[in-house]
Amino acid sequence: MKKAGGVIGALVVVVIAVINAEVGRRAINQWVDPASYIGLWLLSAAVMALAGQRLYPLKDVAERWRGEACFSRQMPPFSTWRLAGLLFLAVTSAVFACRLLDIATLGLVMVASVQGVLGLASRSPHQHRLWMGLMLIFAGLGYLLAPGMYAPSPLGMILGLMSGGAWASFWLQVTQRAHQADVIVATSLRMSLLFVLPLLIFTLPNGFLSLRGVGFAVFAGALFVLAAGVFWHMIASTQRLLVQPIIWVTVLLALMGLVAWDQNSVMNMRLTSAAAVVVIGLIVIGGAGRAEHPD
Repeated sequence: MKKAGGVIGALVVVVIAVINAEVGRRAINQWVDPASYIGLWLLSAAVMALAGQRLYPLKDVAERWRGEACFSRQMPPFSTWRLAGLLFLAVTSAVFACRLLDIATLGLVMVASVQGVLGLASRSPHQHRLWMGLMLIFAGLGYLLAPGMYAPSPLGMILGLMSGGAWASFWLQVTQRAHQADVIVATSLRMSLLFVLPLLIFTLPNGFLSLRGVGFAVFAGALFVLAAGVFWHMIASTQRLLVQPIIWVTVLLALMGLVAWDQNSVMNMRLTSAAAVVVIGLIVIGGAGRAEHPD
């Protein structure tokens, strides 16, 4: 039963991640400018996270208030702002990169970046497997970045790597206070909204907004919080971040399937080959994590 619940949770995360990517791509290319999309996405996610906290049973309210007070006392202001900045950087870089890369390439770069940072931060006793997987991930990214036909936008690649690195850094710091994860995420989402105003002012001349764009941005932000909650509970139950590569492999395959199915996109051998190398690297890293934490 526990294993079946884990499979269902993984499928939920995969489906929501793919929907978020596709909805965001369509919205910012047709119905809303990137800055407005970021602001609406973060606002929706913050409201959803706050609502999730308030939906706990009454008997947990006092404990939750104590957790929030403890979080406020223990986390210095700089650390709180750093977490909010990392979250804002992760979302903003991904959204602007989506204007320069197809979602399969962006997904590949972000997943590789996240797992690369997590792998470098890991202290697994199976270092030879870990480093082998990391070398495969870096080799796949290097091949994708090599000059030539179908080479992706360098700026888009940099933004994707920044987004993945920011996500990994954010979640690594959240895991250090796993018992307060929901409070930290909700607080970071609310504080990250303060970074949106300068972004909106800076991009104001190119702003455009439609009712459909607003709806999609709000929908995607709320879905993210749902996926983050499911993913965190899966991770918290096993206390291992590197033993979930199957989720990201499945997300990559789904995104590449979307790109191949879309007649307006080109599925080329460069992307396919790079993805194959990165996927093998993810599996090797996952094997190292599973050996460290056997079921």
